[in-house]
Amino acid sequence: MRRFSRKRRGGNHESTERAIDAELWLGRLREADAIPDLGFAPWAESEVPGHYALVARGTGEEGLTRVVCFSPVDGGDALMAALATGAKLAKEESFSGEVLAIAPRWSIRSRRRLGLVRAELPFTLRTQSVPSLGETRGEVEPESDLEPAALPSSSLAASLVNPNARSLFVRAVQGM
Repeated sequence: MRRFSRKRRGGNHESTERAIDAELWLGRLREADAIPDLGFAPWAESEVPGHYALVARGTGEEGLTRVVCFSPVDGGDALMAALATGAKLAKEESFSGEVLAIAPRWSIRSRRRLGLVRAELPFTLRTQSVPSLGETRGEVEPESDLEPAALPSSSLAASLVNPNARSLFVRAVQGM
């Protein structure tokens, strides 16, 4: 057995690069009533990598275009795909329709990303969580900014190891 090998470790990189099966996931989203039946079809011109998120486009009877961005991994990926696709459509086609960002789960990191979207968008952005694609779903609320924690000055002073720094800190707090 060789102790040192030139073989690269770190898992199977091909699994992360595998494209999302559009027909499978669009069918599951329709079955879960997560998307309206507008004849959504995968949109190849979206420039979103196929392993990152599924982008599909559909048109209703009234001519309103809707775009679905779905990530089976995390809502942050669906959100980034939705913003990129919506911006591209708004620039190239004067798109003002609706873009849906759908994922089974929205992590705190994804919700914080959503909370950072404060710009006035030329399209309507809707977010949706579909846990396990069959249970109840709901609209996703952005995570608010974290409030700074208030600590007593005595505990902050106690954390300083150097006695000179501790006494300087205590004098500075008293001066304020």
